[in-house]
Amino acid sequence: MKYAFTNSDLIETSMKLVLFISAFIIMFSQTSAQDWKQYPYNPEHSLISFPKDEGHHTEELTEWWYTFAKLKGKETGNEYTVMFTFFVRDTLFFDGLRIFNISNENTGDFFHDAKPVNYNANATDHLNIKAEIYGQNRVETWKTKIDSTGKLIPFNYNLKAKAPFGSIDLDFDVVKRPLILADSGFLYQGSKNFTYYYSFTEIDVTGQLNLEGITEKVEGKAWFDKQYGNFHPEVEEKYEWLSLKLSNGIDINLWQIFDNKYDVPQTPEYRQFNCYIDDSTTMNTTDFTIERLEYFYSPDSVRTYCKKFLIKEPNLKLNLIVKVANPNCEPSFPFNFYEGPLDISGTVDGKDISGFGFGELLHTYEKPLLEFIYPVDSWDILKPIQWKILNPDFGMPILFNIYTKTTNTDYQLLKSNFTDSIYTVDPTYFNRDSSYSFLLQYYSIDSFYLDTISTKAFYRPLSSTQAQKGSIKIYPTLFANKLTVKNNNTVFTTGTKIALISENNQIVFEKILKHNTDKITINTENISKGIHILVITKGDSFYSKKVIHAFD
Repeated sequence: MKYAFTNSDLIETSMKLVLFISAFIIMFSQTSAQDWKQYPYNPEHSLISFPKDEGHHTEELTEWWYTFAKLKGKETGNEYTVMFTFFVRDTLFFDGLRIFNISNENTGDFFHDAKPVNYNANATDHLNIKAEIYGQNRVETWKTKIDSTGKLIPFNYNLKAKAPFGSIDLDFDVVKRPLILADSGFLYQGSKNFTYYYSFTEIDVTGQLNLEGITEKVEGKAWFDKQYGNFHPEVEEKYEWLSLKLSNGIDINLWQIFDNKYDVPQTPEYRQFNCYIDDSTTMNTTDFTIERLEYFYSPDSVRTYCKKFLIKEPNLKLNLIVKVANPNCEPSFPFNFYEGPLDISGTVDGKDISGFGFGELLHTYEKPLLEFIYPVDSWDILKPIQWKILNPDFGMPILFNIYTKTTNTDYQLLKSNFTDSIYTVDPTYFNRDSSYSFLLQYYSIDSFYLDTISTKAFYRPLSSTQAQKGSIKIYPTLFANKLTVKNNNTVFTTGTKIALISENNQIVFEKILKHNTDKITINTENISKGIHILVITKGDSFYSKKVIHAFD
């Protein structure tokens, strides 16, 4: 039997088909987007699984559950930053610590409370922490939420805590799949430690916050970190850790660890950049740079932290300025460190972005200490002026200006804004009949630290012999591949030193004669073009003349 369709039938059928396809697409996209939001969830290539590894790992020495949240009060409109951590590290009297901070970003006020805790049988197969505040007979909790049937609601949690300044009762709903650091979640960290590590980089937060007697509903975004391993941040190598949420959806977890010499080795154990490019695309690399552009004192003016970072990563064409938003955020227990919000601006692939984040800065910076190495007792004018930094720090490169003066003149600038701890003088600048001292001005990039040191005495340069000057001929003075120096009246004796010094005060040629000769030829093929100073010294006499390498 054949069926005849009217126009109305066709329209109705077409509408049903469109609705069916639309419903299918929506259902498929929701299923695809939420394919991870279920228990159990075992990310590919990962050593971490959920909900098991949200729970307590009794076999590891150290473990922490950490979150920061950027919240806004519905009644007051105040913006708050909350940081909370349960930290496990067994001691003789208690099981670990609870750290609870709130900062009011409208006023800059910072509130901090850290307490020893004992844990009452934390769950090992999902997140369920019950922490008894030591000596107070009071329990705080952080646990996975359950539905009406008693089943765990995947990646949904509740955190309740109280401090003298206020309290929180917050619900967390993770909306982006977990970021498994280094793909597997396992990393070697520093010189001798390891850690398992994952992050929830985007969490919707709702709940209630009380601060100094004002209680209101809040909502916002949060970040969560979970680590467990053998590390101990209080006594091990210090670090700077940054979590960054960009307005284009990229989330970044990065850090640099300073070794015991305040250096950052260029290896994965000491530097990590892990990020979500989007919900399904991750990247981890060590190919990034951090420059520190500004520094600031702790509230008590004792410790120095980095205030502004310039972060570059070539794969994403990322160029970010990350700045500490509230310098007051320094907990004092169990030790002093910065723990607070960050403001972000910059570009990714040439497009402007903004963002916010959170920083944990355990590495602090000392005031640079310097001393002159040369000259000390006497001054050979051909030997470079040298100094050293007694407490060098990779994170705080020092810039220099060097000056000189005589007993009768003020200081005159020789060179400015350089980083080498050596300076080769221009011998033609100095008078043989005068004595000179040197002053070094040193400073951080933002002049936060600015100071000077000077040599301990005035030093006379080697005296000049006029007769020797008249007997020496140099040709050609505009030279190319070679330069010849001839002594017309006598010979250059054994031990005579001949050197060429470039415009930037580098010795580009140096030779000490091993026998007498009346002529010296210098091969200049590999010397760059420009003005150079030829210097000849022997004993307490020297000769100098400017020459020009003008041709290839």
